[in-house]
Amino acid sequence: MNTFTINGVAYKAMPVDFNMVCEFEDAGLSFDDLGKKMTSFVRGYFSICAGISIAEAGNQIQEHILKGGNLVELTTAFTKEIESSDFFRTLKENTEKNAPKSKK
Repeated sequence: MNTFTINGVAYKAMPVDFNMVCEFEDAGLSFDDLGKKMTSFVRGYFSICAGISIAEAGNQIQEHILKGGNLVELTTAFTKEIESSDFFRTLKENTEKNAPKSKK
């Protein structure tokens, strides 16, 4: 089971599925921006896994870091869930397949 720990509490990593993608979009985050807004995605992912608001997730992550923690476990868990997500992989493939071809 894919888990991560924030402030001494273990959380189960949630699969990246259609509903989660919608939650990110509702929060103003498009997976097209994943590389540019990784910190916001990590905060949002923690929010979803912990069942707390985005603001509270940010507060807990800040507390975790101030106490000497880091985001390696959380980021690794999120990345693993993206990589193993059939939905996300298919969505990405469909986007790439339907993207306009550039002329050379």
